[in-house]
Amino acid sequence: MGLLALGPFALAGSFSPAEPHVKSPQVRLPSFHTPQVRKPVSCPKGARVGGCRACPWGFRDFSYNGEKMCVKCRGGFKYVEYNGVNMCVRCPSDFIYASYKGRDMCVKCDRGYTYRDGPGGGVCVKCGKGYVYKRHRGRGVCDKM
Repeated sequence: MGLLALGPFALAGSFSPAEPHVKSPQVRLPSFHTPQVRKPVSCPKGARVGGCRACPWGFRDFSYNGEKMCVKCRGGFKYVEYNGVNMCVRCPSDFIYASYKGRDMCVKCDRGYTYRDGPGGGVCVKCGKGYVYKRHRGRGVCDKM
């Protein structure tokens, strides 16, 4: 059985939560809502680049099937494709939005572990030798010492 390299991680064999350096994450469904959607306005001919805003303030540009639109989510939500449908989603604090067993979910690992998606589902992996655990943008990461 060879080693599977995952950046600062090296795991022998499969992702088995029984191994001491691999744990199952906490998993929850995200909160979600349908975004506000508006058609963008046409900019006048000859408008300077950046001088005309096609979407109202607080909305962002988005293209879907070649059609341009403006979308807006409530505070704390982000606009993503959620299991094949474009939605606004939010995870509880300290959880991240990630793929888990082929589904978009909110996942959380214990301190000192970082989330990695892999065959058969995602796992929490302990930082390897020569790496230190740090919080970065709400997510646990393993940085080189």
